[in-house]
Amino acid sequence: MDIIIGSGRLGSVLLEMISSESVGIYSRNKHSVKNLLEQNRYVKECEKEDLQKAKRLFLCLPKGEYESFFSEVNRWLPKKVHLYHFATALKESEVRSLTDKGNVIPCKLVGHAKQMYEDKHGLFALPKHCSHVKSELEQLFPMIKIVTASEEEALLANKKTTEAVLKMMVSLELELSNEGLSEEFVKQSLAQTVRGVAKSYLNGDLGGFAKQIIEDVKKREAHEN
Repeated sequence: MDIIIGSGRLGSVLLEMISSESVGIYSRNKHSVKNLLEQNRYVKECEKEDLQKAKRLFLCLPKGEYESFFSEVNRWLPKKVHLYHFATALKESEVRSLTDKGNVIPCKLVGHAKQMYEDKHGLFALPKHCSHVKSELEQLFPMIKIVTASEEEALLANKKTTEAVLKMMVSLELELSNEGLSEEFVKQSLAQTVRGVAKSYLNGDLGGFAKQIIEDVKKREAHEN
């Protein structure tokens, strides 16, 4: 049995994307579990005792909840269960220190959970020493690409990108507001123009105006360096 631990953003997305004949979910948040079960009739709600039936557990918990989780359920965990852990800022060694059960496997999402679900594809980073489970993950999550990379690389990518995007969004919002543009214009620019330009840049189909901006930026960067 495959059991997803946690009913938050990542847990709910993995529940939608997993390809397994027997799927369960375990969470303290009974309200969110109820909603997920209504959307996914094939999923079973699990109690602590059900965890002993698990072949694989997918730990979709915030970093701060790992210790309490293992304190509560460690006695029910099978000795050979695969413990896939997704908390970006939590290292494999830290998880191993919390339990004497199973095989801890770092599996880090490079990206954003909700956006991954909208795009219907994503990227998981799996350390080299865990490459023996790569084919297993690919079968369970056919819409997600599995690459070999360290936990540190995944953390760096997520951290740097998140910081840069939020810095840009806050700065742009202030700049547009300071130009005297209405709140409606500001929200529309942030909600649609930003996403549209980003997608066009990634897809290589920018218009002439945008291409000229890129050329100007490259020239300025080259001059400054």
